[in-house]
Amino acid sequence: MSSGSATSASGSWPTRRSTSRRRSGPTSPRRISTERSSTSSAGSAVLARFSEAPLQLPALGRRLLAAALLLPLVIWGSLAGGWIFFALTALWSLRASWEYGAMRRARGRRAVFPTIAALVLAILAACRWGGAEAGTALFTLLALSLLGADALRGRCEGGTERAGEKILLLLYLAWLPGHWILLRELPAGVGLPAAAGGRWFLFAAGVTWLGDTFAYFVGSAWGRHSLRSPVSPRKSIEGVIGGAAGAALSAWLLAPFWTPFLAGWVAPLVGLLLSLAGQLGDLFESLLKRDAAIKDSGRILPGHGGFLDRVDSMLFSIPVFYYLLRWAIL
Repeated sequence: MSSGSATSASGSWPTRRSTSRRRSGPTSPRRISTERSSTSSAGSAVLARFSEAPLQLPALGRRLLAAALLLPLVIWGSLAGGWIFFALTALWSLRASWEYGAMRRARGRRAVFPTIAALVLAILAACRWGGAEAGTALFTLLALSLLGADALRGRCEGGTERAGEKILLLLYLAWLPGHWILLRELPAGVGLPAAAGGRWFLFAAGVTWLGDTFAYFVGSAWGRHSLRSPVSPRKSIEGVIGGAAGAALSAWLLAPFWTPFLAGWVAPLVGLLLSLAGQLGDLFESLLKRDAAIKDSGRILPGHGGFLDRVDSMLFSIPVFYYLLRWAIL
């Protein structure tokens, strides 16, 4: 008889396995009789959502601890700017490149980290010291060079897939994080104090992270309707809406301190767009992990996984914020 039965074959109570997730009693209404009174069904349903929600306190505690350790570093680097912000962005990109290489190796593909690192650092440096035009030019030239080199090798089988992965590498690990630097340096390019770039970056990062947090808790507690995405089956429509609403509220509250030019309805609208972009970024990284058949991109951050796991949303949201500022707001 299995350990999940009421008694063992000898009649004694069995020892529960530590990995069992079964619950009993009123906290698991789906596992008891369906004949509930009408006066208690609504309250029981609400309690059930919280009792069955995957809010694992030990994991949540590790996430909060890692965030508490990283947050001062992010704030300091963002406000300091210059070499410090460039170095932190480069370190993140290099670690993320290593994690991306591990994903490729998990699929039995080759990943030459020194080459990836050189390409990433080159584009980040172009963004830091040459601005958007230099970054765009170098990204284009490197992409053409990689595609041309692949064509000259003459390996026809799998050529399209190899070409696509090279462009993805440049875009995802270098050009997108390069926008963090472009956003940090944007005020100086439009005649504003350079220090404002740190506040703009913190605004975008903060709104994105808070939106992710709202999406997590709302989806865990009240998520009933799945997005029906095989990339991330546990994501719910309620979580997406909760994240967007939380980001809009966060943007409205933070804008007077960090981005006062986002007045009135503009701040909540920007927060909404950042949340939607960030959630797409999270889904895209889930796609990469599904393709590699892994759960997390790494294990370096307790409760978060890898560096890609922690800022996948920002890879999409901060470029959106940069172009909103550059083309529509400033």
